[in-house]
Amino acid sequence: MLGLVDSKKVVIVGIPGVGKTSLVTKLVELITQQSKTVSVHSFGTVMLEEAMKNGIKDRDELRTLPIEKQQELQKMLQKIFQTWKTM
Repeated sequence: MLGLVDSKKVVIVGIPGVGKTSLVTKLVELITQQSKTVSVHSFGTVMLEEAMKNGIKDRDELRTLPIEKQQELQKMLQKIFQTWKTM
């Protein structure tokens, strides 16, 4: 048993290659073994989806946005994530 309370949001960050996906995969496996549901959202993917609504074509273009524009997107996503019931 993981000892987590229902409806928790967990944010996992790290540089590429440190094992974020492997960790999330294992956590999902453990949670679903307890007959609980889990929802996983990649910040980068959601950020790209929101940016594409504003004319960005792909991740490469997103990476070349000025820092100020990237920060605006991140703040917008923070508000979106706060409205989600589960993550």
